[in-house]
Amino acid sequence: MEIEQATEKIEQGAIKFAKARKLAVVSTVSPEGIPESAMVLYYMDEKFNLFFITRGDSRKMRNLATNKNIAVVIGTDLGPATLQMSGTAEIVSRDEQKNFIEKLSQDTTLGALYYGPFLEIVGINFTLYKVTMNWVRWLTLDLSRLKEVYYQIVPKDRA
Repeated sequence: MEIEQATEKIEQGAIKFAKARKLAVVSTVSPEGIPESAMVLYYMDEKFNLFFITRGDSRKMRNLATNKNIAVVIGTDLGPATLQMSGTAEIVSRDEQKNFIEKLSQDTTLGALYYGPFLEIVGINFTLYKVTMNWVRWLTLDLSRLKEVYYQIVPKDRA
């Protein structure tokens, strides 16, 4: 396996890859040390911060209450490409949550997928998490060399 340090162009390609998708798998660890994974809809900003909403009674939320470490994978079924990341999750303030949820509800792509109806369910407590990545690796197929290449991306402001 070849691992290369990413250039800014590669980093922008990884962010574009993430923004073109809406589903990721997040993995947390239970208080008993058992790994647990779940699919989430997400939004990623230009600094590799990932945001997702979960129910207040979810396993993710219970796990993150005792261990803020989280792993995230964004992939595709259209060939070898995956963004593998790990970082720490924190709850976003209520005011920021309201603003973020309003933005999500206006995104017709996300609304059509799930968030639209999901956010309208009465009586469910939702929590917005921000995941700050401290490790990012992007696997992609380099057609010019006909090989898989892993690019190590460490967000610049967190190195």
